[in-house]
Amino acid sequence: MKRFMKGGSRPLQLGALSLGLLSALAGSLVIAPSAIAATTDQPGYTVEPVGTPLEPGYTVENYIHPNAEQIAATTNILLKEGDGQIIYATCDSSKPTQIKVESSIRPGAKICFDVTGPTGWLKMEIPGSFGVRSGAKELTITTTESGAAPEQQTVPANTNMGIDPIDSGEVTLVELRVK
Repeated sequence: MKRFMKGGSRPLQLGALSLGLLSALAGSLVIAPSAIAATTDQPGYTVEPVGTPLEPGYTVENYIHPNAEQIAATTNILLKEGDGQIIYATCDSSKPTQIKVESSIRPGAKICFDVTGPTGWLKMEIPGSFGVRSGAKELTITTTESGAAPEQQTVPANTNMGIDPIDSGEVTLVELRVK
């Protein structure tokens, strides 16, 4: 194959076509190793699929208590939402900072919460509540009885307080708040 025409220095079209074909082939060779690496397990060499974010996603606080569904299923305590500073815990007599709630749904046992910050709040439903111990900080509790308007009471630090029903109905503890 001659690259130049007789008597001139102009290239043939066949040569230009060959160059285009060669560059396309070279481009496919560059792509081929990455396609192979994506499908094989080669340590230290990874290719992220198209559309995969390279940065971690953002965490969005939804204020739902961790393991709320599991706790509700095993204890009949509905933990609705909170700021994460008051969390359901196993009762521990060596922790004077724990908030302890007495309820008819757990006869002879207390329902305990750890306070992990200087302030905190947790909305819940603990039916049959009749007593609370505040722990190391002053506590505000909100209760309701048989659909009545919620009522707030303050429990001084390290104090036991009874929760008496107004109309001899069942009292439900609906919120704990530490300030």
